[in-house]
Amino acid sequence: MTIQQVEFLVIGGGPGGTPAAMALASAGKSVMLVEKGQGLGGTCLFEGCIPSKIFRESARRLRELKEAEQFGLCLPSHDVTVNWSAVLERKRSILQQRSEAALHKSEQLPTLKTVFGVCELLSSSSAIIEMDS
Repeated sequence: MTIQQVEFLVIGGGPGGTPAAMALASAGKSVMLVEKGQGLGGTCLFEGCIPSKIFRESARRLRELKEAEQFGLCLPSHDVTVNWSAVLERKRSILQQRSEAALHKSEQLPTLKTVFGVCELLSSSSAIIEMDS
């Protein structure tokens, strides 16, 4: 077991935790940010807001193509289809880029340590973190 002391422990690397940890570290505080997920960004990035908007944008563009003739546009084929593999790859790429950008930015702050694992609070001043392998 390794014991580390920090001034602030931030649990969760989502849209609240990551900026809070970065703000504290930018102010010179020693901070540990613990994220249990696959990367920084939280549920909003990986499961909620961002993926739904990526899918919505693909659907919106599909609808525009299907309605193109109403605007005097002629498409070679009226049978516009969705390449779901490409949509899913676009989603994966966007999520990865955003998460990696947040992690890279956090790594630029010398007093911020980001760890991936599960945190259990033991008291108001101590916690145990089970790190991901």
